[in-house]
Amino acid sequence: MKENFEFIGRKYTEDEKSQKTESLKKWSEKAAENIDGESEKTKEEIEIINTVNILLQNELKSLGIEDFEPIPMERVHILSDEAFSKQFPDFDGIAQFRSLNDAIYVNRDKAETKARLLSRVLHEAIHRASTRKYYADKDGGIYEARVGYRIRSPWKSTEEQDKLIGFNEVINDLTVQTILDGNEELLVPIGITWRETTGPIYNYMKYVPVLEAIAKRIIVYRGMTDKFSGHEIFKRWERGQFDKSILAIKEIETVYGKDSLWVLSLLGVINDEAKCAEIDSLVLKYFEEDDLEKREIIVTQVKDLFDEAKKA
Repeated sequence: MKENFEFIGRKYTEDEKSQKTESLKKWSEKAAENIDGESEKTKEEIEIINTVNILLQNELKSLGIEDFEPIPMERVHILSDEAFSKQFPDFDGIAQFRSLNDAIYVNRDKAETKARLLSRVLHEAIHRASTRKYYADKDGGIYEARVGYRIRSPWKSTEEQDKLIGFNEVINDLTVQTILDGNEELLVPIGITWRETTGPIYNYMKYVPVLEAIAKRIIVYRGMTDKFSGHEIFKRWERGQFDKSILAIKEIETVYGKDSLWVLSLLGVINDEAKCAEIDSLVLKYFEEDDLEKREIIVTQVKDLFDEAKKA
């Protein structure tokens, strides 16, 4: 686990930071132990984890990032559906990364192919490699304050909504796709073909049109039509997951105005599928709209719909 933990939200004494760091280390050590019902990893699973470490390290180097800590085998828990559901009864996804204990958990029965298992472990490993910051209250509680682009301010309220979840996830999925598209020579030896990496193994790609709309507007706003491409903006966003600051997205606020990051934060935050789709559609409409007054009308519509969804 990363040794240099960054605690934000208030001033900390050196003793406080030392104590909180020790707590995180202990949780990390505990999380490396086998979970009830966890089986020994298969040769295939070991190959996949080793490949993920190689792929991610190479990608980070291509972005100019040398600081990479490979994830140890014992911090990737590949569980049966029964064991996973027992551990996380309220989580119905395929995999997750837990920042507070530095471990990845995968439901092997839901990752039904080798390519899907690889993509999910890689997705969570990217979260692990991204910038992480924490908040510790004076009563001993420790909370996530940032993982990649996903940010929250638990010093204001521990129930406060996470921001930029959907943005964080789609940038992560784009990173996964970039890595898998460019490394067929590392995938074939473990039995994964290029065709398998182009299938439905990316959960958040439905949000790509939002990113494309934003990138197009940034290019026009900056007068970069002959000098800059959407691809370069995406690469800047990709690298921003691992940066200490979030300057890569501050440009969005500069281009669209004060409500833009709040609007962007609404992607994928409503559990009701129909209401979530309706909000996602308005978010896309907002970022496609050039006219400021029309965008302000959309903001009002989004706020009304979001408040309605929260009450339901």
